[in-house]
Amino acid sequence: MKLPFSYVVLRYMHDVFTREFVNIAVVVHCPKAGFLQMKGVRSFKRPLGLFPGMDRSSVYKTVRFMESRFALYYKSSQQSLNFEQLDAAAIAKGILPTDDSSLQWSAPGGGVTENPAQVLEELFERMVTRHEEKHPAVRRTDEEVWHPFEAALQTRDRQILSSLQEKLMSVGSYQHRFEHAWQPAQGPLHLLLPLSFDLVKSSDIVDKAVAWGGRIRHLRNSDTPFKAFLLLGKPSEATHESAYAEAQDVLASDADRDREVVPEENAPVFAERFSREVFSPK
Repeated sequence: MKLPFSYVVLRYMHDVFTREFVNIAVVVHCPKAGFLQMKGVRSFKRPLGLFPGMDRSSVYKTVRFMESRFALYYKSSQQSLNFEQLDAAAIAKGILPTDDSSLQWSAPGGGVTENPAQVLEELFERMVTRHEEKHPAVRRTDEEVWHPFEAALQTRDRQILSSLQEKLMSVGSYQHRFEHAWQPAQGPLHLLLPLSFDLVKSSDIVDKAVAWGGRIRHLRNSDTPFKAFLLLGKPSEATHESAYAEAQDVLASDADRDREVVPEENAPVFAERFSREVFSPK
């Protein structure tokens, strides 16, 4: 017999202003089956990839503590009237009240099932772990996207590559090595970062933009002022154009502050402008 269930998703929201988040846990409640359980992530690779400034240890401990609280609630309340009447969202908010912290509950969902434990596993895979793929499938790599920019920067009349060098940027334990950087005599370090959005899955396109937006925001806390020039490779699939437009919006949200978005079709114009800056009289 299929029984009604409700569920709610726990989100880690690094910046309540931008409202960017990543799902880290799911709670399923099926009172007629006597089922209430929360399942949270063990690996924080994807949350840390999206938000390098995340306090992993604190969030990990909070998620484990909440799992124990749900287990305790189940043991102490499954025979009470409240267990029958409350949905997953109401119970969840009783354990973690809604406030302005980085952990936020989603809107509730629900349905009917013969197996609430299986529903929990399916929701956890769909809502939390599905996007944990470490290396999304690509048609062109970041290195391949660099090639047209490299060609535009290194012509007979424009020899810029010899002025570029590697630069290791770090904030606390987070580090990233930029392969193409230039430090002017005055002003911020210039970072040239090729990013391929020629990916197989449209969802990976937006995920990559969110991840790099978070990394650049985190690197603002470094001791080195910088401006990142994001050199974008567009998708080859026309069906991915809307996801690519969304990715550009994500990356351009702080444009003119510490970054500039440069689509690959603008490589010649960018190279000409960059050349004038490199070779201008000091």
